[in-house]
Amino acid sequence: MNLVVIFVLAVQLSAAYLRTSGCYEVIGTTRNTLIALYSNEKANFLPDELYMRIYQAEISPNNPVIDKADVQYKLKIVGSCYGVKYHSFNLLRLNDGLGYHTLLFVTFSIDVGGKQVIDAYHLNFKTFKYINTISGSENIVHMSIGIAKGLDDLENLGKSLITTVERIDKLRDGQVYSIEFLKYLKGSQIYFVPNSDHIYQNVPRYAEIKISLIDKRQREVYNPEAIKDIIEIQVVSKDEMKNSEILFYTTEYMKKYDLRIEITEPDTQKLWRSVYTFSEGMFVKRERSSSNAEFIGIVPSFLEVTTGK
Repeated sequence: MNLVVIFVLAVQLSAAYLRTSGCYEVIGTTRNTLIALYSNEKANFLPDELYMRIYQAEISPNNPVIDKADVQYKLKIVGSCYGVKYHSFNLLRLNDGLGYHTLLFVTFSIDVGGKQVIDAYHLNFKTFKYINTISGSENIVHMSIGIAKGLDDLENLGKSLITTVERIDKLRDGQVYSIEFLKYLKGSQIYFVPNSDHIYQNVPRYAEIKISLIDKRQREVYNPEAIKDIIEIQVVSKDEMKNSEILFYTTEYMKKYDLRIEITEPDTQKLWRSVYTFSEGMFVKRERSSSNAEFIGIVPSFLEVTTGK
């Protein structure tokens, strides 16, 4: 009888600590598997569509042969899991022989390639008798994992998957795009608009943003570290713009560098970019740069540098 690893997503954790983003369907499988995705309070949202990649290996100290699989699935929100008895994803063990234990690497991302990651897990199972509640390295999505018997393996959909995105309406007069960060500075928003020669293009609802310092040769400065996050983009009127600012912490010494903001689309890898320079304590858009958009709401906050005596 085959064993399967059951993914049950955080149903046992305190409701005060977790919140559900709804019920997700595993697209393409004949099982109609539904998964209840939960996040903790540090996350502002979870995307309506995700890609889940699982690398699995069965290893034993008594056998050099490693059984492994690399599978990938698309998840799409279908509403509430209310009334659904099991919110689980079942993964067949590849070898349940004596001494074997299971390694799992699980990644949630907004793209098939797993470059724009929301959360990731590294799990090592040596015993299979208990329910284990775990959280990912980013502490965004929480999962409970257990073992069952007698289920068929799931289809490997990874080779046929391509990244698809939901695109939102093009801007009209008096409108801007609002940006909400997944985990950076909870509750804060910034805004952006494409340059006039790009205004006709629409943008994806979810994308990745990167905010970094660059030198005069356009090379990224790695200290301080760049801000990198998944974002949700929506259309709002200029009248709805909040007086919201996101502080980019730096020092007076860093004024010699420019600030670069980039949004990367998951499906096309198109970049929405703007480059700013420091001027009178603020960021001013740099002329003759490779910018194709303008961002509103990021301001510098200068820290004093202290040295030990």
